[in-house]
Amino acid sequence: MVPLESLPELPAPLPLMLAAAARPLRFRSPNFSAFGFTVEQVRISTEHLDHYAHLVGGCPGGGVPLAYPFVIAAPLHLQIISDKRFPFAAMGLVHLHQRIERVGHLEKRLPLDIDAFVQNARFRERTATFTIETRVHQASRLLWQGSTRVLARLGQRGAAPTTVPDAKPLPEGHEGGPRTALEASEASEAIEGGPPTEISIERWRLEGDLGFRYSRVAGDLNPIHLHRFVSRPFGFERPIIHGMWTFARALSTLDIGTGPAVAQIGFDKPIYLPGEACLRVTPPGRERSFSVWSADGVTRHAHGTTTLRG
Repeated sequence: MVPLESLPELPAPLPLMLAAAARPLRFRSPNFSAFGFTVEQVRISTEHLDHYAHLVGGCPGGGVPLAYPFVIAAPLHLQIISDKRFPFAAMGLVHLHQRIERVGHLEKRLPLDIDAFVQNARFRERTATFTIETRVHQASRLLWQGSTRVLARLGQRGAAPTTVPDAKPLPEGHEGGPRTALEASEASEAIEGGPPTEISIERWRLEGDLGFRYSRVAGDLNPIHLHRFVSRPFGFERPIIHGMWTFARALSTLDIGTGPAVAQIGFDKPIYLPGEACLRVTPPGRERSFSVWSADGVTRHAHGTTTLRG
C-alpha cells in the first residue's frame, strides 16, 4: 500500500511548475520509495470541461470525456515531481505510454476524490522509468484509473545499474531526446501498430498556438509546448503538442461513449506546431486500434487501442 499524504485542495499548477524547474538537473538516489497524495471533494468546473472538450474535438455540454480526469489530477502529478522525495530532474521527462480505464460513469455534478502516486522505478545505465498511477473515486466508488509511464534521464551523475546490451540510439521520443531500443519497446507496452484494415479517417490541422492554449486548460506549462523561443533550449526548433492532447483528440473521434472502457497509447515521434497529422482507425467495434501519422504518411507519431467493456 503506497502511503498517501492528504491535501486540503488541489494545489495551484504554476508554483509547482516553477519549483520543479528550479530543482537541480541531477539524479539523486536509486533508493526510491513510492509516495503520493490524495485530495477529496474536487468539483468539476463546467466551464473548464467545455473548454477542454472544444480543444480536443469533443462536444461542449456533454459528459466527462475519457481522458479528462487526467487533466483534473494534473496538479497532483506536479506535486509529485516537485517533491523533494522525487529523485529525478523534472525538466526533460518523456511521456512514453498512457493507459486509462473507466470503470463506471462519472457524473460531472458530483465531487471527486483523487489519488495519485509514483511507483515502479526501474533503473538502467543512463535512464530510468517510473509510473504515476491515478485513481478517481465518486461516491466512494472507484470509477476511473490511469497509469502513466515516464522516462527520466539520469545524466553523468546518475546511478549505473547493469548495462543494457541493446541500447542503440533511436529517434526522439514523443517529448524529446533519443531513446534506446529497450526504452522504445517499453513505450509500446504491447501495443502494436494497426492491422491492415486500419484506414485514414481524419486529417488534423494544428495551429501554432495550440500547445499554449491546451497548456492553459491542462495545467501543463512545460516550455516545449509553448513557443519556439522557449522550446529551443530543450532541443526543439518548434513547440510540440502534448501527448495527452493527441490521445484525447483521437478518443473524441473514436467516440467510445461514457460507459466502462479501456484505452491506451504509446508515443513514437513528436508532432510539431504548427503542423498536420492524420488519424487512422479500424472499423467500429468493441475493440479498435488507431494510429496518428504525419500528413505524408511517413512518420508514425502515436499508436493505441480502445476496448469497450460491460
